[in-house]
Amino acid sequence: MGIAVIGNPDLQRARLNHFDLRYEMMHHGNNLVAVSAFYKYFENPIETVIQPTAQNRVSYENAESATNYGLEFELRQVVNSALSFSANLTLVNSEIQLSDETEGIQTSNNRPLQGQSPYLMNFSINYVSPYFGTTADAFFHVFGKRITQVGSNGMPDVYELPHPELDIILRQPFGENFSFKIGFENILDPEVLFEQGDDNMYHSYHLGRVYSIGFSWNY
Repeated sequence: MGIAVIGNPDLQRARLNHFDLRYEMMHHGNNLVAVSAFYKYFENPIETVIQPTAQNRVSYENAESATNYGLEFELRQVVNSALSFSANLTLVNSEIQLSDETEGIQTSNNRPLQGQSPYLMNFSINYVSPYFGTTADAFFHVFGKRITQVGSNGMPDVYELPHPELDIILRQPFGENFSFKIGFENILDPEVLFEQGDDNMYHSYHLGRVYSIGFSWNY
């Protein structure tokens, strides 16, 4: 679905202050367990905002401020000489503070910062064949429901719904100089859904699967 985008010459530069506290424990070589607490303060954050026109159009506006704070959990584990995996989970609470000019115009005064998900999760697994040198990597990613367009003048916010992503990459060396790689991206190819208001479908699409083959020669 085509969306017209118009600029805003009155935008102010956004600033960010970031603070975090991290605890990590390394054990048995490269294994890792880590927990982080973080706090981010945005001054004049820039958001994508729907404009109430006959044309489907968005522009950009500054909010007064925003805060993001939460926890991040990280795990990296080597199972054996051939197999290892890592996982990352981030939990975020996001709050926006509107300026006096936009508080009466934007539809939702109490909401997260546009583009911020309440959670993000990543998982990867790596396998290396001890006999043939074949390497296999799998990557999984998913994020929580997030605002993609801020509603104004009674028009509801537009949310992007969660959709998982899975990629797999295989590599096979031949001798010391030649290697072959094949990639499978977006294997699940889920429907990317956007809704506006309470369960009102806004639009949707499929990104499609991507397959790639590559060769490399080192000399």
